[in-house]
Amino acid sequence: IYGLRVDGDRLLVGENGRALHLIDLKQNNVLRSVEIKSHIFAIERLGEYYLIGTGAGEIFVFDTSLNYLQK
Repeated sequence: IYGLRVDGDRLLVGENGRALHLIDLKQNNVLRSVEIKSHIFAIERLGEYYLIGTGAGEIFVFDTSLNYLQK
């Protein structure tokens, strides 16, 4: 695991397996997982968006349900 972010009752986990996971901390289950083509090092929230920074120097934008919006 390279990146973690607690966002209310959710946990975002970015890992070197090139995946981003959204976990419900109350239900203790994975809500969604998304593959990203590089290691995830940074997870930030900006309003209704998550900004995901990778080891390749890219930033990906997702909504809070982890729907991909743009690179």
